[in-house]
This record gives sequence, C-alpha cells and structure tokens, in this order.
Amino acid sequence: MGTLQFLLLCVVIFLPETLAFPAQLRPESWSSIDLEKVKGYLDKFFPVFSKTQNLSIEERIKEMQKFFHLTVTGKLDTETEEIMKLPRCGLPDVSEYQTLPGTPKWKKTNLTYRILSYTSDIPRKNVDNAIKRALMVWSDVTPLHFRRVYGTQADIEIRFARREHGDGAPFDGKGGTLAHAFGPGEGLGGDAHFDNDEKWSNVDKDINLFLVAAHEFGHSLGLDHSNVRGALMYPIYSYQNPETFKLPADDRQGIQKKQKQKVNERGRSKLLHTLSTPLCCSSHCNQEVTKQQCSMAWCSVLPHTCILPSKSCGPCTSNEKWYYWQERRGTMPLTKFSQVRNSSATREHN
Repeated sequence: MGTLQFLLLCVVIFLPETLAFPAQLRPESWSSIDLEKVKGYLDKFFPVFSKTQNLSIEERIKEMQKFFHLTVTGKLDTETEEIMKLPRCGLPDVSEYQTLPGTPKWKKTNLTYRILSYTSDIPRKNVDNAIKRALMVWSDVTPLHFRRVYGTQADIEIRFARREHGDGAPFDGKGGTLAHAFGPGEGLGGDAHFDNDEKWSNVDKDINLFLVAAHEFGHSLGLDHSNVRGALMYPIYSYQNPETFKLPADDRQGIQKKQKQKVNERGRSKLLHTLSTPLCCSSHCNQEVTKQQCSMAWCSVLPHTCILPSKSCGPCTSNEKWYYWQERRGTMPLTKFSQVRNSSATREHN
C-alpha cells in the first residue's frame, strides 16, 4: 500500500473520534444573556477580592459550585442554574473576613432593637413575636440580651422595604433576595431589612418570617454565610418547622466562637436566664454594671465579683440579694450554674 493510500485510510478510520474528542473539551458557548446573568450573580454573591481578581468566569463559577457542593464544571449547567433561582439572603457568600477573633462583633452584650415598619401580610403582633423569637435563637446560646425600644435609635433597626430603600442594596422584587442585614457597627451596622415584595408568613407557607429573621440576625451579630447544608446561616432559604426549630451545631459553634463563649464538656452552652434584671445590677454594685444596664450578672464564689460575660465590673456588696456564678472543677466549667440569695444556694443543672 502506498503512503498516500495509508494516510487516507487512517483519516477514514479515525475521523469520527478526532471530530468528537475536541467537542468534549471545548468550553460551553456563552450567550450574552447567560454571561450577564452569571456575572451579575457572581458579582453580588461571590465578589472579586484581591486574591480572586485574576480568576476567569469559569473559575469563579467553580468556586460557587464548590461552595454549594455542586458538581464542579465551571459551566452554567442545569444544577448551577437551579441554585441561582432559589430564594436567598442578599449578602455575599464569601467575604474578606471569617468567623475568627478580630472580625466584626459587638463590644457589648446588651443590644437594643426597634421595628420601624411592618409587612401587611402578617398581623403586627405576629411580626413582633417572630422577631422576638428570632433574636432568642441567638440569646439562648450566648450571653447576649436583646431589649426592644420605641422612639429612639437602636443597635438593630428592623424594617420592611421595597426595591431601592436607601442603603445601596436595592431589593429585586418577589423571589430572589429575601432580606439582608449589616454586621455590627455604627450607622447601618446591625440593621436588618426585609423585602416587602415577598409574601411573608408565620406558618408553613410562603416565606416564613421567623426563619429568615433568625438568619439575618446572625449577620447582625457578625456571622458570615455557612456552606453547611441545613445550617441556619446557609444562604439559600429552606423551610423548617418554626415550632420545633433548634439552632444547628454549625451556627451555635460559630456564634459562640464569635462571642468567645465557653461551652461545657458536652459541647452545649448552658445559660441561666432570668425574666427581669437581676438585683446584682442595682446601685450596690460597681457603677460600671448599672451603666451597662446588664440583664444578667455573674459573680465568682471568692471573691464576689460582678462580671458581665466579657468584662469584670468590680465587687458586689455583701448585702446583695442575688449572685450568679458558673462552678468549675479545675479549669473545666461544670454543667451547672449556682445562684445565691441571702446566703442560701440553689443549683440549676443541665
């Protein structure tokens, strides 16, 4: 067989494979609509920082797919497109700070909140209750205390708004972004805004206000989004029964790390709650305590020292009616708290 005939035979034999193989490697063609849609989503929720500024659009999609535990293709496939359509929080999924020491957090444990406006979807008393319960999700596992105020500026200002509402982060109408909140700080810091174009609910239909509010208040306290499916701070909304809701471990660990809250040996935090301000915050205590208007005071056994969760406030007088402390064995906090009233002790166990 001549050389030319041999070459022609090779072409005939291998032509189908040589044509098919490059087609598998060729990047998916982007329409202008697809490109605009993907870039808009990435810019909003996976913004470019100094360490990612040189990534291509395909590489940025891969980062998003990794975050959501999708098949990593770098393409706008069906799975990726579906996740982009789901209702979610309006904050980015990546940021330049993590839940580590030195990241944004409140420098106090007693925070105020104010509800500036309401949705017409739910009776006002039900909105009030949903907001209160959503804040309790976090106060139940930290030393934080939330007090509602009226007619004066609060640490956490809460309102329902539509489209552009003055904070540089306009809502997008029904679906898409449900709400957003700002991390601890002055001005907008701590504030939580809810899209009034959504259909809000306090039951198991539409968008449940309690669940969304609890998520947003995590941001108000300085938490980022989590990529753990099932976590409250996961950015995609999913319904859970509010009546049986329990803060997942990932969120609890995150906020306790943020607050430097010690947990007991079983990995759970136990806080002694009171319905009113303990009398240890009276004028008998150091002035710093009353200035902070603390809702919970802690006293060590010896000496009796009033302690806010993050700050020693000075001695209490011996005629104080209530003392609180966490008992220890060596360096390990025990799973109980003690309270003393007029020299008689009671204990609350886990």
